[in-house]
Amino acid sequence: MRFKRLHLLRFGAFEDREIAFRPDARLHIVYGPNEAGKSTTLSALSSLLFGFPHQKTHDFLHRADALRIAATIAARDGSELAFRRRRGNKATLLADDDTETPLRDDTLASFLGGLNRQVFESAFGLDSDRLRAGAEAMLASDGELGGSLFAAASGLTGLRELRAQFEADASDLYAPRASTKEFNELSKRWDAARQRVRETELRAGDWKALNAEIERLERQHEEEKERLASLMQRRQELSTMKKLGPVIGEIDATLRKLVAHDDLRDLKQGYAGALEKALDDRILSAKALEEATGRIRDAEEAVAEIAVDQNVLDHGKAISALHEQLGNYRKTKEDLPAVAREQRGFAHDIEERLKRLGLSSEAGLPEQPTDAALARSEQLAEHGRSLMRDRAGLEKQLAEERENEAALDRQAPSGRLADPKPHRDRLAALRPEIEAVEKARDLDLEHRTEARRIRDAALGLDPAVADFDALTAMALPSAEGVSEVAERLKASDRAIEKDEAALARLRDQIARNARQLRETERGGDIPSRESIAAARRERDEAFRPIAASTLGTGERLDPAGALALVETFTARVRGADGLADAAFADVERVQRYTDLTARNVDLQSEATALDEALAARYAERDRLRSDFAAPFAALGIDAAEPDRMIVWLKAMRDLRAAHRENESLADRLASTERREEDLRTALLALAKQLWIDDPESLATLPLLRAVEQRIYEVTDAWLESRGHAERKSDVQRRIERLESQIAEIAKRMEAWRSEADAAFAALGLVDGGAPDEAEAVIALWRELPGIERQRVNRQERVRGMERDAGRFENLTRALVSAIAPSLAELSAERAVEELEEASETASSAKAKLAERWTALERARRDLEHRQSAAYAAETHLTNLLAPCPEGAEPEELIRRLGERDRLRDAATQSRARLVDIAPAWTEAEVRQALEGFDPSRADLDLAETESEERDLTARSNETYAELREKRNEKEALSRGQGAEGAVFEQKAVEAEMLDLARRWAVLKIAANLVSATLDKHRQSQDAPLMRRAGERMSRLTDGAFPSLSQQFDENDVARLITVRKNGERLRINDLSDGTRDQLYLALRLAFIEDYATRNEPIPFVGDDIFQTFDDERTAAGLQTLADASEHMQPILFAHHRSVVEIAKDRLGSDADIIEMT
Repeated sequence: MRFKRLHLLRFGAFEDREIAFRPDARLHIVYGPNEAGKSTTLSALSSLLFGFPHQKTHDFLHRADALRIAATIAARDGSELAFRRRRGNKATLLADDDTETPLRDDTLASFLGGLNRQVFESAFGLDSDRLRAGAEAMLASDGELGGSLFAAASGLTGLRELRAQFEADASDLYAPRASTKEFNELSKRWDAARQRVRETELRAGDWKALNAEIERLERQHEEEKERLASLMQRRQELSTMKKLGPVIGEIDATLRKLVAHDDLRDLKQGYAGALEKALDDRILSAKALEEATGRIRDAEEAVAEIAVDQNVLDHGKAISALHEQLGNYRKTKEDLPAVAREQRGFAHDIEERLKRLGLSSEAGLPEQPTDAALARSEQLAEHGRSLMRDRAGLEKQLAEERENEAALDRQAPSGRLADPKPHRDRLAALRPEIEAVEKARDLDLEHRTEARRIRDAALGLDPAVADFDALTAMALPSAEGVSEVAERLKASDRAIEKDEAALARLRDQIARNARQLRETERGGDIPSRESIAAARRERDEAFRPIAASTLGTGERLDPAGALALVETFTARVRGADGLADAAFADVERVQRYTDLTARNVDLQSEATALDEALAARYAERDRLRSDFAAPFAALGIDAAEPDRMIVWLKAMRDLRAAHRENESLADRLASTERREEDLRTALLALAKQLWIDDPESLATLPLLRAVEQRIYEVTDAWLESRGHAERKSDVQRRIERLESQIAEIAKRMEAWRSEADAAFAALGLVDGGAPDEAEAVIALWRELPGIERQRVNRQERVRGMERDAGRFENLTRALVSAIAPSLAELSAERAVEELEEASETASSAKAKLAERWTALERARRDLEHRQSAAYAAETHLTNLLAPCPEGAEPEELIRRLGERDRLRDAATQSRARLVDIAPAWTEAEVRQALEGFDPSRADLDLAETESEERDLTARSNETYAELREKRNEKEALSRGQGAEGAVFEQKAVEAEMLDLARRWAVLKIAANLVSATLDKHRQSQDAPLMRRAGERMSRLTDGAFPSLSQQFDENDVARLITVRKNGERLRINDLSDGTRDQLYLALRLAFIEDYATRNEPIPFVGDDIFQTFDDERTAAGLQTLADASEHMQPILFAHHRSVVEIAKDRLGSDADIIEMT
């Protein structure tokens, strides 16, 4: 398909802009500077062939529904189609006429061959950025052949990076030995959910005990709540009474102070402020009256100072009008000499050009040639120059082609040549065996890798397994038995934890009981029943000898002894009675001490029982741990925590399964050894037929690569020999065409010479005049009329300026005579300035006089206002002082009233606080309640109440927390929510794992597809594309790199190689940036040419692709595009003028230059 014309009916900034593509041209260049519309035209090509994009563009001048693009295209078979394209969703393909009849949607199918917009723009379009990106992609892949050819053919880059990204994304989701990958994390969550299902199953044996415990805790919690409410009410009452006393004291103090101001009781609240404001108003009004009187005196004096010149004021308008013209007058006087000089300069220019034309200026200007004659001569001069340039370009191309012909003769193929097809067929027949051997190598690597992974994973277990092979033959403990023992251990741990918590609570209660005992003892020694009984026994013992002596039943006492016994008895009587009296007086504290002592005994007993129960539980747990570790000890493993050992057991079973699978893989590897021997025998026979030296020294796979490389080299030499003849034939055809074109140019130059001589004679030139001479004479003739017009213009300006200046001077003299004759000696300019200054002075004086009269009137009105205000202020103050105590000074009254108002406010605020503290009581009720209230005793009661409330609150919270825990446990057991939630979690994790597995499979498949695509493209396209690309590379580099090749690296990957003229082979990373750009362009053009041999040819569209090329590379690139025109239509968009000039010089008439202006 080729474009014959492109018609931008309404598109972007264009309207009815038609571009014709010359059918005989080998290269079409659309040239225009920036903003000329090249990008718009380039966009129009895609929109024309494939429809307007969904997003609205290029509709800034025309409505979107009015956009139209038309074209005429031709197919390879000669059929043509003229059509239009409009924006829309359907029926957008139209006939190219005013009817715009809709065409079938598949009308363009035979011309496009099934291409879509993306393929067209990426494979058949190229700009400088994508050219450089393609070269950089080849560098990044180090010339990997499959990727390089595919990128150049499709226009897509970064496929190797895409494949690596797919592999990396898949690895992020899952890795067999990883622990932090997303799939591995989900596996851990699934195991945890399964464990929760086992733990939350309903156990009937716990149900009865749980209900009884809940009932006990509910009763205990209700009792604690009732007692706590009572304590809180008592604490609130004590706190309120403490706050009320100081407030009542404040109220009484304030009322006592108010008695001193009882004579002001009839004056309302805030009266002091009104009185103070009235006093201030009287003082201010008197001061303002004095100031207003002074302003009147000042205004009258200012009016008397002003004098006005009325004569100057009467001529003010005339002075202003003349002063406005002063600037023009000055400009005229300043510009007049310069304009006169310009007039003389233009006259001199006319005389000088007439001399250059060989004419005299004495007879005036000669007759001017007509515009038609000048235009015709100019056209002939340009045409002659174009013909000379075309001839030079063709002669240069002819010399180059003859040099190419000689080079081809020198590069004729030599050496052994053979048809490679039989060898390729034999190698293709061996492909199943090759694939089997290659797969066996991969399986062997996989087998060794998996064995190493299993050993490493065993070492990474917790606890680690050093000898995995020994464990594979030993029986592992059953998962059910291990789980059962683990459950019993967990139950034992929970029971121990519960008893330890209960023991901790008991010890807290013992400590709290001990603190309360110490607090009770701070009030002094506490008499007990035992101490009182002991004192009384001591008293009775002291009385017994006195009674016996008195009654005569015992030993008689001497007076001194009797006196000592009586004193001892008396002291013991006082001691016993004192203890009894103290117990009676402090009966409440004694009772509290007795209760606390009894409770301490009970708590100590409970703690001892719990200690004994915990010791038994510890022994049971040690026995369970021993039972749990026994089966693992038989394996030589020190058992860790139960949960870790369950995970270990699962991981160990997985590793043993992987070990068995890996052993089966080893069995499969053994069966492939015979196939490898048969393959090697066949490859050795093929190697000898291909003249490979010493093939027996190579291993099987390197031997295969050597055979493939030799087949490629034989194929390359075979194709090169056939391509050499084709290239020589192409060069000879181009030489014949160039010789014919040069002869045609010679004929056209003879016709031009005859016509040019006749036209140049009218300009005064003799026959044989060159285009440069004609252009110089034409330029002189075109300049003369304009210079003459400028001379006449300057002459008229001089006359007008002299006239304007004289008029201004006459008006100035008349005005000076009427107003100020004393200024007659001054210049007109100076006199006008003096008059303007006098006019401004008179106007200013008049304005000032008016302003001062206005100020005087304003001052008189202000004085009247101030007098009225002073009278009103005095009257208002007198009225306010009337109800006040007689003879009181206003300032003293204001002070006393302020103090009275402050005391009243203080009393009001105190009563408001009283209401806030006790809203339900009146002030009288508060005073009654405070009678007999002792604040010091209240502090002691409040402290005791708060301490008891804190202790009770802590106990109540503990009780409620335990109750809530038991209720939750009951709810979970009764409804099965714990197990249900765990099952739901398990199912949710299973769904996530399934989705993750799908994503992992998609990524792995995508990576394999990219690899297969690259390999398939390399295998099918290497030979023809390499040959064509080598030819284009040779043309682009002027023979510096005459061919391309490939070689396999140490990883058996084919790499693209460039071959210098001297045979040196360079990889991609050895080339300069510019040479890599040329290589990518050569590969792209080779693909397009190859595509054209098998499909309808599609135009190649380049957009400034030579932007980074120097002139030599640009010339070679233009020639290469022109050569490609045998297979497709090349269209190049350019905004550098140098590209156009190089194309004209190198291609001559073969270049179709289309300028966008």
